[in-house]
Amino acid sequence: MWSAQWRAAAAMAVLVIPATCGVSSAFGNPESGEAKAACRRRASTVDELPGIRRAPRAHRHRDAGLCHRQVLILQQRRADTHRPRTLLRMSLSVADVAAAGAAWVWMPDDAEVVADAEYTILRLPEYVAFDLSVVSFTPTRPLGQAVDAVVERARAFGLPTLDWQVLLGDPAGLPAELAARGGQVKIELEIVAADLSEGAPALRPPTVDVSLRWATDVATARDGLAIEAAGFRGELPPAERIEAVAARNAETVPAGRGGLIVAYVDGEPAGTGGVAIVDGVARLSGGVVAPHWRGRGVYRSVLDARLSYGVANGATMALVKANPTTSGPILRKAGFTGFGPEPVYAVPLNGDQPQ
Repeated sequence: MWSAQWRAAAAMAVLVIPATCGVSSAFGNPESGEAKAACRRRASTVDELPGIRRAPRAHRHRDAGLCHRQVLILQQRRADTHRPRTLLRMSLSVADVAAAGAAWVWMPDDAEVVADAEYTILRLPEYVAFDLSVVSFTPTRPLGQAVDAVVERARAFGLPTLDWQVLLGDPAGLPAELAARGGQVKIELEIVAADLSEGAPALRPPTVDVSLRWATDVATARDGLAIEAAGFRGELPPAERIEAVAARNAETVPAGRGGLIVAYVDGEPAGTGGVAIVDGVARLSGGVVAPHWRGRGVYRSVLDARLSYGVANGATMALVKANPTTSGPILRKAGFTGFGPEPVYAVPLNGDQPQ
């Protein structure tokens, strides 16, 4: 018998997108009336960052023999399934997007946190590509003094560089203050958003058969985290961390709070992406596709699934901190609008140039 958790997950519906739409089905006849209807409602999935190393294939799924607990469980309740959808019109204000972006603080539960009234600094675990990062900054004194206080506190960690993302709503003079202390732009990012109040946009289906699974079991979580680590030049987390991710997803996905989705092509992990639903905002992160599967619509498939899940769970805005040369163009084609740059500066802590 299924547990209450899995019964709740089943009530959200297993995503079965027929192969005739470009996404493989784990159950049923692809030519059935139900499958064709599912195809007409939604049939897509897709990705972000290029230039990544091929992710290790930690686990190969056997699609034909999957049990119900292994397949993707995606909430596909759509109020607008019987009316055509178009690309979203941008009706979000800069203030709305800036506030939503500032509220989005990524803080792994195994990070060391140093915080006071003006700033939050994270010492990140070894498997993350960043070592030391400022994740919030709300100065209450002259800007230069506040920046100096953050830098001085960061030096206590004994690391060479502090990563500092300049957010849309940060003080206008912050980039100049960081540059004056030797800071250089390390990563160009932009904040992009889409209005989901009228539903998710219709995206083109992939050109290959893609199956999607939530990372609610350890094997799927390992696959997704391996692709993510390769794409963002990090390391695969330790086994206990992977188990924790799977356990958390098993709780948050049925509850409508989000999780990690993994895309497979021919049983091979091909892409991944995360979504978190917070205060009506679908925060999309970690979208990445293995190099040899790029250009096939895998990223779009993952994006499509996350947007649909967000709408089904009450999100009226989708938000991404995107690379303007990789995921940015894909997101704009999907109806997102750019609201401004949010670059990450590398600030040297030892008087040398940043690493």
